[in-house]
Amino acid sequence: MIKKFLSVAILAGGFPGVAFAAVNTAWLDATMTVVVAFLQKLPAFFVAVAAIYFLWGVLKFVAAGDNEEARVAGKKSMIWGIIGITIMLSFWGIIELIVGALDLDVNPPSTPDLPTP
Repeated sequence: MIKKFLSVAILAGGFPGVAFAAVNTAWLDATMTVVVAFLQKLPAFFVAVAAIYFLWGVLKFVAAGDNEEARVAGKKSMIWGIIGITIMLSFWGIIELIVGALDLDVNPPSTPDLPTP
């Protein structure tokens, strides 16, 4: 009995939300703009991290001198840095492709002000 009452109360309480859902979607547009802007900046951060990791490998390789184990560790860091940069640039390209395909431009063109009669 309580389950039926709760299900009817939840459904009845949800109907006004469904009825008024199409009235104002500005919050959804604003949220999508923020998400797309974040996703467009995220790959640049990861590319920077991968580049720093690559440079750290170069420094380890150069500073190793005759130590073969340290040189191998530097080579591995450089290789993984290059792989990381390649993956992140690919990710960045995929995000831009999706944004272009779905027309989710963060900075839409401004419309000119129309003269009032």
